[in-house]
Amino acid sequence: MHIKSAINPSMLIISLLLSGLIIPCLASHNSYAYSLNLRGDIPLNEIAYDGIYQAIEHLQNYGFFGGVDYYDRPFDFKDVRNDLLKINPDSLPYSALWEYNYIKRRLGLDARPKGFHLRFDSGITFSGFGKIPTRFRFHPDIDYTIGNFYLESRYTIGSKSIAGEKYGGKVWGGVIGYGDLVYSSYRQNKIAVYLGRRKLEWGPNLTGSLILSGKSMPYDGFSFNYNFRGNLKLSAFTFILDPYQNVDGSYQERYLSGHRLTWEPKYKLTIGISEVVIYGGEGRNPEVYYFFPLFFLHGSQLNQGIDDNTLIEADFRWLPFSATEIYGQILIDDFQIEKKTLEDNEPTEYGLLFGINRSELPFMPYLQAGAEYVRIANRTYDQPLPRNKYINRGYYIGYPLGNDGDLFTAQLILRLKDKIKFTGEFSRQRKGEGRIENDWDTPWMDEPNYTEKFPTGTVQTTNKFELIIEYAKNEHFISKVTAYRERITNKNHILNDNYSDNISMEFSIDFLF
Repeated sequence: MHIKSAINPSMLIISLLLSGLIIPCLASHNSYAYSLNLRGDIPLNEIAYDGIYQAIEHLQNYGFFGGVDYYDRPFDFKDVRNDLLKINPDSLPYSALWEYNYIKRRLGLDARPKGFHLRFDSGITFSGFGKIPTRFRFHPDIDYTIGNFYLESRYTIGSKSIAGEKYGGKVWGGVIGYGDLVYSSYRQNKIAVYLGRRKLEWGPNLTGSLILSGKSMPYDGFSFNYNFRGNLKLSAFTFILDPYQNVDGSYQERYLSGHRLTWEPKYKLTIGISEVVIYGGEGRNPEVYYFFPLFFLHGSQLNQGIDDNTLIEADFRWLPFSATEIYGQILIDDFQIEKKTLEDNEPTEYGLLFGINRSELPFMPYLQAGAEYVRIANRTYDQPLPRNKYINRGYYIGYPLGNDGDLFTAQLILRLKDKIKFTGEFSRQRKGEGRIENDWDTPWMDEPNYTEKFPTGTVQTTNKFELIIEYAKNEHFISKVTAYRERITNKNHILNDNYSDNISMEFSIDFLF
């Protein structure tokens, strides 16, 4: 049965935005009612919360928020608030004190009462000029706390453009909606267990992780963390991905399992080692040897003789001296050890990520500078069986660029007064013709001495300059102005098809209650 709604989507948008503004204003001004002293995961890859992650990572360069609990994302509201209380603000240099006050202003320091809570995040981004459309976002959130148990149901409702071109869910009058944080958790001392829908991101980065990116869609399933002795943490998960549809209309189940050890062998050095497998098939259930975190995933895959897709990653973060961070990630998808047959000529599929960050410059404590380089070889994240491509609901599970490309990013941050931050960024991206979505090819089977240039084919190059001004008045109001200009050569991999005048500006406002 099909029911045609008479509700105007534009009126729905206005109503949602007004509800996020009017309801808190009409309610009591009780300090508990709408203070953002929250619990649960801090949302990943959202305009309203990116600044909190940036502030925490900035303070990490001074030795705060250290250890294995603050190495992977998401962070937990309660943990951040508790650890903020351990910092003596009188001992902080200018830039660290700026970020300390930012987190304190955003989250508060009071303990949150138990029971049910209802909150709203709402925002709208206006396009000043350029091709970026005006878009809105609204996040109703209900959570419940009792003892060590925590339940959360948080939804994303907004313009289709907030989810990007890859969004494949239902669109109603230009409006989308889906649950992005819907889970239950149990946390006590050294263990944390989660069941439901969450996002994960493993390893230090500026622009995205090689193994698990927070810019992908959330995952449905089970995950847990266990902290050994404070400096060694085991993390593991098993998620159910979207099924793969065959040509005849039937479906193949798809799963993602992984585990990770994070170790802090000594103060200011943290190391992580991860292993992930994506697998499936018609009627196939989650495998015990992939689900149980003590199995070696790649060895299990070889012993079973099933063509699943395993990836291995290692990363580190080192603070050689105060206010300075050096970090990196190495990902291996496929590496041919023997060189006996034509199949052994397959190029190595790998990813590299290295970065450096200085939280304050000599004689300029209000300035922060950083740079990062990412390189991912062709066919990385890909596999001959389409169901094993490193994709979930159309989004890349790994690095957002995909494969067959590299990206250099340089960033300069200026902090003024107490609530205003300027971020200037330059990036240069090269993208070859390889795609994770491409059909698997084997050109090395036809050429005994096959080699492949990087990036492959006609390379599209994008140079981008971006300026962001952020103003965070308090825990309830955040505004940003973003302007950028980009120049693209060989656009869409067409030789000498250049595009240079893409200039855009946008203004965003977010209200959190």
